[in-house]
Amino acid sequence: MAIARALVNSPDILLADEPCANLDSQTSKSILDLFARLNEDLDQTIVMVSHEEWHKEYFCRIVTLHDGRIRDMQECRRGSVPGEEGGP
Repeated sequence: MAIARALVNSPDILLADEPCANLDSQTSKSILDLFARLNEDLDQTIVMVSHEEWHKEYFCRIVTLHDGRIRDMQECRRGSVPGEEGGP
């Protein structure tokens, strides 16, 4: 429900702080698939925080922080929605 409330006003940027925390893996995948579609189909910018390694396949740009400082940045790696033909 919180995700629907966040999207109702069509924000320029969606901030998602651990949106899959406390969710089972299938529900987490559904949320990440939704975010990927919003990004691809509606050009929605999403800034998401995650500690889950497997979430990386859904991210375009990954910024790794350590002690509040940028340790690493990887540019766009995704070409299409994960799980679809041609996707990672």
